[in-house]
Amino acid sequence: MEDCPVCRAKLNDADICRRCRAELGVVKEVDRRAETFAGEAMRALASGETTRALQLLRRARTLHATPEIRGLLSRLEAAPLQRSDHLRLGSALAKMSQKIGLTNAVVEALEPARDHKRGFESSQGVGSAV
Repeated sequence: MEDCPVCRAKLNDADICRRCRAELGVVKEVDRRAETFAGEAMRALASGETTRALQLLRRARTLHATPEIRGLLSRLEAAPLQRSDHLRLGSALAKMSQKIGLTNAVVEALEPARDHKRGFESSQGVGSAV
């Protein structure tokens, strides 16, 4: 959280707004929980657990409905994913995690999905000269 939700002043990681004196410790904790749920959802999605990812994204949306969380959730609810779709989501999820400020641990958790995709392509002869 960069700005105070009450007066929009810059927070600089403070738990009390310097301008309006709003106590924001609880609000920041809720924001962190939403990020945690979103990160867990991305890991679940990367490992093919779509149902679990949907549950976690709904929890994250309940706590902090960012445009990124709402967008991903609406896409997942609109159409069921196939196994190949999970593999293609790896880089998109990594970009989203950076955009919503998730930790590098979440991005690193997505790496196996990308590595699996590369292994699949090389085993299928994609990009190899014959």
